[in-house]
Amino acid sequence: RPRGAPFRRYTDQPKSTLKSTNIDPAHWKDISTNRSLWRHTIKTVSADFERARVTRA
Repeated sequence: RPRGAPFRRYTDQPKSTLKSTNIDPAHWKDISTNRSLWRHTIKTVSADFERARVTRA
């Protein structure tokens, strides 16, 4: 954790992961009810996230 910052709770981690992959944390449950849409969304955003991670390194 950053110095002087509060400890992060477990429930904060999934929210920050969703934000880093540009999935709206308020609407992820709506997307996940449709399995094919959820799988497509996860596959797309994870590829984009990985591509951005590699270019930053």
